[in-house]
Amino acid sequence: MAADVLGATAAPRTADSGPTVPITAWLHGRPRLAAQLLCALALGFLSLLYLALNPI
Repeated sequence: MAADVLGATAAPRTADSGPTVPITAWLHGRPRLAAQLLCALALGFLSLLYLALNPI
């Protein structure tokens, strides 16, 4: 069961599996969502940096 969860028994990709779509292609045409994700990542990074420099 753990092997199934980890994907060890997953079938290998074949040519007919379809193309892989990068996240940048998915966000193309969605500038507001892209901006929100970028701001969330930046805020998370700054929060971790603050906690690293000022431990509780």
